[in-house]
Amino acid sequence: MTQTQILVIGGGNMGMAMARGAIAAGICNPDQLVIIEPDPQRRVVATGLGAWACDEPAEGLARAGPDATVLLAVKPQVFPQAALALAPLGDRRVVSVMAGLRTEAVAKALGGGCRVVRLMPNLGVTLGAGMTGLAGGAGVNQSDVEWAVRLAKAMGEVVQIREDQFDAFTALAGSGPAYLFYLAEAMARSASEHGFGAGVADRIVRQTLLGAARLLAEGGERTAQEWRAAVTSRGGTTQAACEVLDARGVGEAVVAAVAAGAARGAALSRGEG
Repeated sequence: MTQTQILVIGGGNMGMAMARGAIAAGICNPDQLVIIEPDPQRRVVATGLGAWACDEPAEGLARAGPDATVLLAVKPQVFPQAALALAPLGDRRVVSVMAGLRTEAVAKALGGGCRVVRLMPNLGVTLGAGMTGLAGGAGVNQSDVEWAVRLAKAMGEVVQIREDQFDAFTALAGSGPAYLFYLAEAMARSASEHGFGAGVADRIVRQTLLGAARLLAEGGERTAQEWRAAVTSRGGTTQAACEVLDARGVGEAVVAAVAAGAARGAALSRGEG
């Protein structure tokens, strides 16, 4: 695959994760990256990668050139203003990671001619361990999809989904890390109540969750249910604990939480604040 000139709009965590991923995957060289970012400290980070950074869209567009792939990594509420400065982009590839904005809306705001691929990465991409959902909009070709898949794989794992599945994907994978953090908070609180100091409790919880995650990822074909069964001895401590989780409806609460997140995502997509 030939290397690509890339224009990144937004040099925050997600924009920089994509920039690093593009370099790591050999999609571009550092000097083929142009990053538009208003925050001067973030521009320093961008130039540290070897990219060229500025705060003016017109300057960035001119520097990147008419054939550059555009990566949109700004907050959705900032996009209308950014689009005014960028449009029209013509017939070029645009990759958007903006939550709640459908490909057709992004394309229309940018002049109607661009080919928009939508990605939804989660926080893990900052460590190269993310989960990304991908869907192509109208006019997107196989080369566009392959390019976006290559970028996403440089940041972790990727699945291709329908665009109407993005709200559910966001609630599951985008918000998913928060569910684990919530569990970690509760486990650490319990450890403290049983006499462990805060530092020790933190170490216990972090390593326990890390080990469990690695077992799921690297431990063969066992499902989460099968791993749980392997840990749970009849009449043992784990069974006693899991019976409390079942009695308190924790599993059903997680299912309801994902449904609530998906519903909220759908509302935001409809423009309902």
